Amino acid sequence: MYAYILNILILKRLDPWKGKHLTSGGRQILTNSCLSSIPLYCIGFYWLQDGVHKNMDTIRANFLWQGAEDKFRYHMAKWDMVSRPKDLGGLGIINTRLMNDCLLVKWIWKILQEPDALWFKLLKAKYMVGVNFFSSKSKGCSQFWQGLHKIKHQFKWGATFRVGNGRNCQFWEDCWLR
Repeated sequence: MYAYILNILILKRLDPWKGKHLTSGGRQILTNSCLSSIPLYCIGFYWLQDGVHKNMDTIRANFLWQGAEDKFRYHMAKWDMVSRPKDLGGLGIINTRLMNDCLLVKWIWKILQEPDALWFKLLKAKYMVGVNFFSSKSKGCSQFWQGLHKIKHQFKWGATFRVGNGRNCQFWEDCWLR
């Protein structure tokens, strides 16, 4: 459902532009400033499948290389190259898959950093009764919570944990023992 809504929103935004009279630089700026920021709210809360990201990338790539015209033009570079940062040789267009993962990992970081916040108390009462985030269940929960659990392994790759008083340490369940 999200894929359909996002595609409609992106395509509606393209209608008035047409892209006929824009240079490739102008299309790049519009792709970065508008088409890449339309899905930000959705990818900040929900983990989207690769097919959804591929559909968004197809629409953005077609607009970047050929405008909104129906005339086919070859894409001059692979999308992976185009979506790299400018200092790494790309055009700096947002990679929605990477952005989706980063925004959700930030939620996990906030869960661990802000235990006194009201939003955290609501999540704790609903999903983490008597357990921490990493040992909470994800089955039968909201799409937001399931998305966080799908990318929690990425958080663990770069996170450093302190034992502290040992209250949140689960010695036999931590990933370094597996």
